[in-house]
Amino acid sequence: MVLIKSQFFDVIDLIIDPISRFLELGLMSSSKFSAREQIDAQVPAGQYYLGDPCYVVPNDDWTDFCQIIQDQITYIDKSCNDHSSLQAIYYQDTKIIFWCTAYGDGKYPVYGEQNGFCSVDAGLLSLIPVNQVLTWKNSISEMKKFAMVIKLDHTVTLEMTSLGNVSIGDDCDIITNQREDPDREEHLEQTIQRTSRDLLEAKLLLSKCKKAINQNNHPELSVEINQFLQN
Repeated sequence: MVLIKSQFFDVIDLIIDPISRFLELGLMSSSKFSAREQIDAQVPAGQYYLGDPCYVVPNDDWTDFCQIIQDQITYIDKSCNDHSSLQAIYYQDTKIIFWCTAYGDGKYPVYGEQNGFCSVDAGLLSLIPVNQVLTWKNSISEMKKFAMVIKLDHTVTLEMTSLGNVSIGDDCDIITNQREDPDREEHLEQTIQRTSRDLLEAKLLLSKCKKAINQNNHPELSVEINQFLQN
């Protein structure tokens, strides 16, 4: 009888151990997110949300999202602190590519045909199809508050060009590590041009405001605007 019990529990262990290992890797989770062993850094044409996933992933799914990211990093034997590779997880059948920034949270520039800035509060950046983000009850205007919405006209390959820096085909580069930026001088020039353009647009807008204020007899505000325009 003792022998039979021993054999029985040995069989149970043989069944439970593999299941436990799978669960630890998150590969049998009931979550809508899943990890894959092979990372495909190609993305087809379309509109994409480029930014920190924490701003758009629903609150109810955020814990699962963080867990599957950790599972994926562990599964491929990587550490987010390495900043050395692109990763991909799936929300049902939608691929989400993500990577770690070089210095954690902050506001990082995007250069290229489509340029701007991305805010980061979770130490991550991601590329997610806009159609998927819209299903999470986010509007385009909400996405643009902290991130960018970019349009790709053809299939592109994402590439980690240096630690924390990613090139999205020939369309744009997002830089989280200025010291390792191979095109630093060119990007600085683009920043200067963009800042000059933004300042000019601001001055034109203030000129229109000044005209409207004068027409409504608010001379004190007009004086303040004149001081700004002269700077």
